Amino acid sequence: HDYDRRYDGDYHFSHHDPKTGGCVDDKYFLRINKAQTEANPVGPGDTVHYTLTVTNDDTGTAPKGFYVVDAVPSLLKVNSASGTGFDCSVDTGLNQVECTATAELAAGASRTITVTTTVDASAANADPVVNRACLDSSDDDKSEAAGCDSVQTRHLQGGGLCRVIGLVQGQDQ
Repeated sequence: HDYDRRYDGDYHFSHHDPKTGGCVDDKYFLRINKAQTEANPVGPGDTVHYTLTVTNDDTGTAPKGFYVVDAVPSLLKVNSASGTGFDCSVDTGLNQVECTATAELAAGASRTITVTTTVDASAANADPVVNRACLDSSDDDKSEAAGCDSVQTRHLQGGGLCRVIGLVQGQDQ
């Protein structure tokens, strides 16, 4: 398949038509949006949910078979992933989610995958992490997809309560 760049920097796919020798617009355009459900900052042991929403922004139906891949940073342990119209699996070794579209996606329609994670115990005082999810084409190239979206997850800083010591008439308070 050949592709050309859209003005917004995303890919718009077309394929070669052997009958005419020209390119045919596939008439579907998939984009992904990633969001974190819980407010930042998050702390060790907290459950954090991410929503991965795939939308078909064009006039044609997108074929099934495209992938959504979410490589989750190591400070967040993936517990599960699911979404209607997707078959999702979790690779615990890579701490990664891969979901395959099991149904077509109509023009203007969206589907959402929910990824559930737990913040690792070592995340207190850690630097923020960027969690990125991407679209990928089907193995047989019948369903073309590209593009990514990210969110930043911030961790609690300070690690807990501090004792305040003051002097009142010569005594610790």
